[in-house]
Amino acid sequence: MSAIQLNATVFEVPASRAGLPVRAGSQPFPVIATALRAYADILSNRGVVLRLFGGWTVALSLLAFAGLLALGLMIQSGAVQMLTQPGAAAAMPFALIVGLIVSSVSACLATCSIIVGWFRFLLAGERPSTIYLAAGAQVWRYMWATFVLFLLICVAVVPMAFAMLPLVTMSGSGNLGQLGNALMSLVATIAGARLMVAMPAVALGKPRALWGSVAKTRGNTGRIALATIIAIMPWQIVVQLWSVTAPPGTTVTMTPAVIALIAAGAIAWCLAILASASVAAAAYRHFVEPASSGSTQA
Repeated sequence: MSAIQLNATVFEVPASRAGLPVRAGSQPFPVIATALRAYADILSNRGVVLRLFGGWTVALSLLAFAGLLALGLMIQSGAVQMLTQPGAAAAMPFALIVGLIVSSVSACLATCSIIVGWFRFLLAGERPSTIYLAAGAQVWRYMWATFVLFLLICVAVVPMAFAMLPLVTMSGSGNLGQLGNALMSLVATIAGARLMVAMPAVALGKPRALWGSVAKTRGNTGRIALATIIAIMPWQIVVQLWSVTAPPGTTVTMTPAVIALIAAGAIAWCLAILASASVAAAAYRHFVEPASSGSTQA
């Protein structure tokens, strides 16, 4: 088996060793222009965005409704006891564990499917179907690549979390904990910035070496990370507003303001998913494949 065949997996040896071309002398990655373009793409393609999210939103809502209905029936039949009831078991029933696993996998699958559809639209001009529920091999491959990327980022973040845990515990300060979370998010963004350039290739069915993408983006870590941070800034603002409105440990009262904040958070989260993917697509187009070789957007 040749080196290039060995490199046909998502995460393999560096491209330079596998015989893949590495672009040299690339221009610095534009930060502000990329972040603005990310939201311009979203606003100018609202129909595509609605198609990507519409089918999965309905599907996940039906799944959540079915799960709540099943939970209610189990509580009513006594198969599951609420922890507030006298004598309730502390152990979580097996049915609830299965339900949590199914809901988590479904949410991850939906998110990866949406990102794959957005990548394929931006880079290949492929429009999603009216009822978009893509869950084929390409999406599962992307989901696996995302999991591997998550593990790699954890290698950078987990030691930092263990180092800060004693300080947060001894101080007992919630503000210090929030600062720690912010720092870890920043480290995760920087650690994953250049690695994310390989992800559009996975969505397009053009597997490239993970370390090859790192080589192509050398010297642009801060630029890619900063563009990503700016792109997801609306989501971060909503998170901060939520922490002020409902601090940890407080009971949330469903007032109109809280409901509006939850709705804004859901919208901001969806925008953050697409905007960060747009930054990765722009970096892929900038460093890996010239714009002229990609498809024009519809």
